[in-house]
Amino acid sequence: MSTTEYLSHDPHWESPLGVLSPEASPADSPAARHRPGVAYWSPEWLPFGQALWSRLPRAEGGQALALRTLGLTSSAPREGVSTIALHLALAAAAAGEHTLLVDANAEHAGLAELFGHAPDPGLADLDRDAARWPELVRATHVPNLALLPAGQTSRLAQFDAAELTRLLERLRNRFGLVILDLPPAVLGGQTLRWSGALDGLILVIEAERSRCDVLQQTRQWLLDARARLLGAVLNKRRAPLPHWIDQRL
Repeated sequence: MSTTEYLSHDPHWESPLGVLSPEASPADSPAARHRPGVAYWSPEWLPFGQALWSRLPRAEGGQALALRTLGLTSSAPREGVSTIALHLALAAAAAGEHTLLVDANAEHAGLAELFGHAPDPGLADLDRDAARWPELVRATHVPNLALLPAGQTSRLAQFDAAELTRLLERLRNRFGLVILDLPPAVLGGQTLRWSGALDGLILVIEAERSRCDVLQQTRQWLLDARARLLGAVLNKRRAPLPHWIDQRL
């Protein structure tokens, strides 16, 4: 069974966010071919970022978000998590939401470089003192968008979950939306320990590569970690989508 067939037959992926799929594919981008596995900005991705932003849960009876902290992860490395997190953050900022993009990927941090910032110091330096976060958040050239670099990635995996909870509480009071670019859940550790502290989590799936059994296991690991799994992004898709998924785009 292909990944697309699996998603179309498993009812767990139908709500609340469901499965979304961008028309633009990072695999086809000149930037992606030049630097594979590295996040990049592309105007072709902006409509999908806006579509994903518009599907995030809203508070009942209003336009305000029903969540403030959102993580993106995958079942394997290089499935496009950082690129999707970046374009979601750009869409949220363009909509007027005061947004913080957090590079929390201990395996492959790289968002700071896109904005001309050094990756260190950053998130890893807050593992014992969350109150220092204003010193480490960096402004970007994009209105309403700030960045928290990863810091020393070797230390991120040991970041204390309780300290993360305290940090997220502080960030909630300052930003309308905090987006965390997380490492693959299949690597265990960091993402599974952190996911329960987030208001929501989105799983990024590479359509042509992800194995169904790995996706099922990843989903179960996240649920066991008390993650609020909102849905999935089917990335790098080349085959047509099933009708029920296509209706959601």
